[in-house]
Amino acid sequence: MASATEQDSAEKVVTADVQKIAKDVSEYVVKATETEPGRFSVETSIVDPRGADGSMPALQAVRLCNLVTQNFDAKYVSILEDDGTTFAVYGSPMVNGGECGEY
Repeated sequence: MASATEQDSAEKVVTADVQKIAKDVSEYVVKATETEPGRFSVETSIVDPRGADGSMPALQAVRLCNLVTQNFDAKYVSILEDDGTTFAVYGSPMVNGGECGEY
């Protein structure tokens, strides 16, 4: 089993790359990492009010998720809210049939 230091060093920071492709939602990207090949975690400053009809923040999170899946060889993407909770995901059959969707 790899040590915590070895596991941390396997993560690849891709914040600038994600901000570059995110364009109109790049201001919300705080940190993006490829935690293992094809698996991405994007920390954002987005705060979701969780309205019944969706919300602008939800649309922004799903858009960011779609941009990551379209521009990287992503098998799984997790878009995190400002408080660290998962907001949108890609690659989970339990959410939107495996496509980007609000979690």
